[in-house]
Amino acid sequence: MSDMLNNPQMQNYHPILQRPLYNTNGDTPSTFYILRKEPVIIRGDGNITVFGLNNHFPLDMPCKLISLVAPDEYKYTIYIVNRILQKRLSYNIKLLFCACLCFCCTLGMSTCPSLAFNRITKNEVMSLLNKENKRIYNYLGLHWSLEKQHFGPIPIIEYVLQIDFINKPRLSTPD
Repeated sequence: MSDMLNNPQMQNYHPILQRPLYNTNGDTPSTFYILRKEPVIIRGDGNITVFGLNNHFPLDMPCKLISLVAPDEYKYTIYIVNRILQKRLSYNIKLLFCACLCFCCTLGMSTCPSLAFNRITKNEVMSLLNKENKRIYNYLGLHWSLEKQHFGPIPIIEYVLQIDFINKPRLSTPD
């Protein structure tokens, strides 16, 4: 980072956006850039993971959200997501176990109901998060979503809750 600041060619570049801050003609800013905060990632901490979907998310509030969201609202949202996941994934495990018993006879087609049920569970969680976004979080400048993330050196996909910060429009900047 210090090498970038000492380099005369990089002094006119923003360290995060890697775009020129100034026009090549003069020293006036050409556009106003809005800095984006990194999203908050909440990984599941349950003991069961089926097709990347974990059965429990922690109720502990991340430090980045302390001044933005009431702890009760955060815990309520996580509680509802956990309730959906616990209810749905327990049934999905039973389907997957039955599919494993019949796997050789059906040439792998017995896993289709479990995959379909997993997709229904993901859609239900995403629709719940969209309702919560419309109800409270978009007004606070936050957007919750269920995203795929790759973790570790082995390409393992896991679904995580991602909380993005929505940039509020600047009223003082010209069009």
